[in-house]
Amino acid sequence: VLINRSLAGCGNVCVDDARGAAITVQHLLASGRRRIGLLAGSQISHSSRERARGYAEAMSAAGEDPDSALTRRCDSPDIDGGYRAAVSL
Repeated sequence: VLINRSLAGCGNVCVDDARGAAITVQHLLASGRRRIGLLAGSQISHSSRERARGYAEAMSAAGEDPDSALTRRCDSPDIDGGYRAAVSL
């Protein structure tokens, strides 16, 4: 079974990254937050691009402008990379 990949003849499980990001943003907005940042992975990552799309679409749908100053790319796909990106906000 493949995860977030597809290959003919092989079972797979795919995550709806855009929807997950949108639900997260909607929850934060409903909680009164307006300055919502995004820690993103590599631009070559399909999951990362989809999460960024979900974030931007949910912010826009709520009448909020996604603030590029609150977006950081993680320099490595691990806890330390996420930590460094968060600290840089």
